[in-house]
Amino acid sequence: MASNGKLLDVSWAAILKIGVAALGFYLLYLVREVVLLSVFALVISVLFNPVIALLQRMRVSRVLATALVYVLIFSFVGFSDYLISLVFISEDRQAVGD
Repeated sequence: MASNGKLLDVSWAAILKIGVAALGFYLLYLVREVVLLSVFALVISVLFNPVIALLQRMRVSRVLATALVYVLIFSFVGFSDYLISLVFISEDRQAVGD
């Protein structure tokens, strides 16, 4: 009786590559929080760089320009949170009053 089964031929190099890739993904999983924070910091620095460069051309030092940009961004976010919280508080008071 003839065997029609297929033979899977895998080289040692392919097995080694799969093992190295699996180890790399495992190490990436272990440091995922650090990688996520690093990517987030990189995105923020890339987004803020044009504004900081503009302030530098206006003769503002880089440190002061960076501090100014961060203060403005945090102020905007804080003020937005304040306005949104006022809406939630008024809705909550109306719900409790009914």
